[in-house]
Amino acid sequence: MNEVIIDGNSLTLDKILLVAYGLAKVSLGKNVRKHVEKSRKLIEDAVRKNEIIYGVTTGFGKLATLIVPREVAEKIQINIIRSHSAGVGEYLPKEIVRAMLLIRANTLAKGYSGVRYEIIKMLLDVLNSDLIPLIPKFGSVGASGDLAPLAHMVAVIIGDKDAKAIYKDEVISDNELRKVLLKIYSQDEEIRHLVEGKTESTVPLVSLSFKEGLALCNGTSATAAVIAVALDRMSKIAKVADLALALSLEAIVGITDAFNKKANELRALNGQVVVAENILRLVNGSKLATESTYRIPLNEICEIKETKDGILLKVKTTANMYGIDVMKLVHVFSSIFKMKVSIVNESEIAIYGVEAKKLQELAIEKKHLGYVQDAYSFRCAPHIHGSFREILSFATKILEKEVNAAVDNPLVIPEENKIISCGNFHGQMLSILSDMLSISLVSLLNASERRIFQLLSPELNRGLPAFLAFNPGENSGLMLAQYTAAALLAECRSLSSPRSVHSIPTSADQEDVVSMSMNAALRLLDMIELAKRILSIELLTAMQAILIRTNGDLTMLGEGTRVLARTIIDILNFHGLKLPIVKDQNLNKYIETIYNKLDIILKKCEEVNLI
Repeated sequence: MNEVIIDGNSLTLDKILLVAYGLAKVSLGKNVRKHVEKSRKLIEDAVRKNEIIYGVTTGFGKLATLIVPREVAEKIQINIIRSHSAGVGEYLPKEIVRAMLLIRANTLAKGYSGVRYEIIKMLLDVLNSDLIPLIPKFGSVGASGDLAPLAHMVAVIIGDKDAKAIYKDEVISDNELRKVLLKIYSQDEEIRHLVEGKTESTVPLVSLSFKEGLALCNGTSATAAVIAVALDRMSKIAKVADLALALSLEAIVGITDAFNKKANELRALNGQVVVAENILRLVNGSKLATESTYRIPLNEICEIKETKDGILLKVKTTANMYGIDVMKLVHVFSSIFKMKVSIVNESEIAIYGVEAKKLQELAIEKKHLGYVQDAYSFRCAPHIHGSFREILSFATKILEKEVNAAVDNPLVIPEENKIISCGNFHGQMLSILSDMLSISLVSLLNASERRIFQLLSPELNRGLPAFLAFNPGENSGLMLAQYTAAALLAECRSLSSPRSVHSIPTSADQEDVVSMSMNAALRLLDMIELAKRILSIELLTAMQAILIRTNGDLTMLGEGTRVLARTIIDILNFHGLKLPIVKDQNLNKYIETIYNKLDIILKKCEEVNLI
């Protein structure tokens, strides 16, 4: 198994995710003890001298004006954990709790919180033993950090009453929890002395000393953990969005010019360049999505017959795969070449005043049978999808700064021999960051929904039947899939409304400006699931469109999208679902199957280096 070494300075998102998903054990760097013991000595000296220190010899929050006698100064550290365990709601997922344990341990390992070295070891021993505190998701306003979630976490670490955890897939509490902790801590030579002579009936199993209760719950570790997991999930969404875009581009017989490498490099946004490269790699070799300079010869899509009155063009069925229909030809010859044109029937037009040979030469010379431009949801996709990637990159940098910061109060600064009361626990940056992530995700989904709409609309889908239905009218096709996408997108737009501006003062106005960072981060988890369903609908819609346009011939697709299409078809077939959908079916089964298998679809494409 991998090992992650923490020292308060070098934790990365990748390392957090390894630990969050149980793929690495954690240990402390060799210099951590030295830094931690320096700040601890400063706390102990200050208490011995009867100095007034917030949260050590005073109450908490608005109660900071109340001096606590030295003889009860340690007692208040367990009191804060008990009083602040006020969270409600469903419990946070296991991976987020594991990330919380890691991030808080890393913060304390930096050496500016004044806790004992053994306290950090306790956090890591619990983490490495896969003992998972049960932490209600609601209760933090991101003011003095994530007080409630972290208090619930700490209650488990010290084996206090009412604390609950999951161990080996079972919920444990009370004596059972303390028995497990006793076993875990007794196996660690550096902290064994904390539990020597104690039994599972001891409450709490481990006593907290000066400042330690406050230091353990006074920071943004819960919010940071949620954002870390959200970033991992959103990075996958970025890739799935590119897959859906590539498939839709071929379904609409789109133009690849907007993904030109040089054109995108000229804007110098790395996310934009990555998206463009992804799409060109996926559609490489496609007969559907092509450069604008490529146009189909007229005789490839029409039968050309000369009559005594003019020329009769009969549109071949193969024209549909290129997005050419009668109305497209009428536009080309009447508007561009200013010829007299009339519609004979739904598959034929008559052109007057020109010879057939001249007509075909003109068509090839002018290269007029393609489309000059695609809608913005396609043509500006590198910018839209790329912006999302840029925000993910920016968010990762900010998060990594946060998890390696001294996020606590008061800070114990040995270099200056000072204990400073400050606001390093405040979650405003993480709250704003979460708002940025939510807004950029909605922008990505706006484009996806518009592509779904275009593929289903007969006025926009370049020759495909209305709503991609076989026998429209008798069948509704995928009409309601777009309704569902619209409903999901509306919910995402509502969720994306900023949380960072919703300050509600707490602690009798001592905390008069709070960040709401935890709420801001938590809503990302809900939005991610909605996003996955919208992209699943786009994948389904694009697949239906491609199979209709090509009559099931996947060799028309690019090298990458061919793999993607076959993967989707195989997954649906495995679950008894067939494409294309010829007669109206329960679309929920199709959408939810793709949604539930997105990780498999993505992994298959990653295995062959397509995304």
